[in-house]
Amino acid sequence: MQDDNTAASKILIVTSYELKLLLRGFLLPACLGAFLAYIIIFFIDVERSGAFNTIPMTVVPIVGTIIVLKLLLYTKLEKTEIHRFRFIFLTLICLSIGGLIYIYYQFFAGIPAPFPSIADFFYLPAAVFLSFHLFSILRLKRNIMKANSFVYLGFLACIFPIYLLGDAIYNYEQYYPDSPIEFVTNAAYYISDAVLIFPCIPIILYTPKNDPFIFHWLLIALSVFVIVATDLGYVFLASINEELLKNTEWLWTFFIVLDIFF
Repeated sequence: MQDDNTAASKILIVTSYELKLLLRGFLLPACLGAFLAYIIIFFIDVERSGAFNTIPMTVVPIVGTIIVLKLLLYTKLEKTEIHRFRFIFLTLICLSIGGLIYIYYQFFAGIPAPFPSIADFFYLPAAVFLSFHLFSILRLKRNIMKANSFVYLGFLACIFPIYLLGDAIYNYEQYYPDSPIEFVTNAAYYISDAVLIFPCIPIILYTPKNDPFIFHWLLIALSVFVIVATDLGYVFLASINEELLKNTEWLWTFFIVLDIFF
């Protein structure tokens, strides 16, 4: 037992050191570069069309896809690790294809990306694959699921997307009088947001501090939590002030890109 604890401690120290190198050598410079790119986009896009915002949101998942593919093909991983990375890989693939479709609409077809669009057929499965990854973490960490407040914390995180779903259903005739497809798409996003955010808080609070992979679990859960919160905040702002949304869309998309980095 003592040998297992010693081995876990050594892995934790090595993982912590590697995380610091990753933060200093890649993540922080990449985040700073992305922020500067969005500042430039803000001044270039004088009409606030949001067209340029899609470019970083597409480039980052493509780069991530290449990195994960390299890990899967050229790194000796255990079967459980390959299983988990597979869901991340599929998530990044779907996000990349969805982003490329948006770029096609905006720069090649010369029209604003419609909603719903073909891109949603890829963005929604991305949420499904990512939720598989999160719940696989819960399955692996049984102590999290045994916590008394696990379910309560999960439902607490789901309150806002469930509220938006209920509001969409209750005001269906007002919001979607001639667009049942738009209603179904929005409802699917609200449901996927609720499913995604459900395990995040329990993972963040109950992951053992001596877990060798604590940084991986925490970064994944925290980034998903912020992505969902950003998405819901974007939707809420769109419903109350479209002008403010146009002026701040670059900032919302920056936070999404920032979370994809992590």
